[in-house]
Amino acid sequence: MSIPKNYLEALGRISVNFAQLEFELFFLIGRLSDTDQDAARVISEQMTFRSKCELVDSLCKLRLKKESRLKEAASLVRDLNAVRIKRNRLLHSTWGTGEGDEVFSAQRKEVVNVKLADLQQLGDQITEAARRARRFKGNLMVWFPGLYEERREPWTTEN
Repeated sequence: MSIPKNYLEALGRISVNFAQLEFELFFLIGRLSDTDQDAARVISEQMTFRSKCELVDSLCKLRLKKESRLKEAASLVRDLNAVRIKRNRLLHSTWGTGEGDEVFSAQRKEVVNVKLADLQQLGDQITEAARRARRFKGNLMVWFPGLYEERREPWTTEN
């Protein structure tokens, strides 16, 4: 028996939501490093998600001085890493079906009965992590007005 369609849809949603989360990290890295988004993408595109989280954490420690903002940044990075671990454990495992509607995932020498509700919940958690990253990026613009104003791009083919 093959994996039920609703499980495949939930796994697809996890993948797409995680890609959107990574997209938000490109922008967050750009804001924190005070560089344009194309440069931020080039800098971080070969990095693992874990490394991107570590970069965000390091840049926050460099840029933010208020304890409340540092705590908010640390909480965000913890949440990013938590969804990364859950997502990796599920998507990088071996899948199979049992009798009836049972769906199994082999994770680190352990076979786990995977519930559709757990997959849907993870998709929601990833969406919420992306929203938090987006809100944090917006907060940076409020906390540091003028820092991220549009400026003329110096890197042209004429240079």
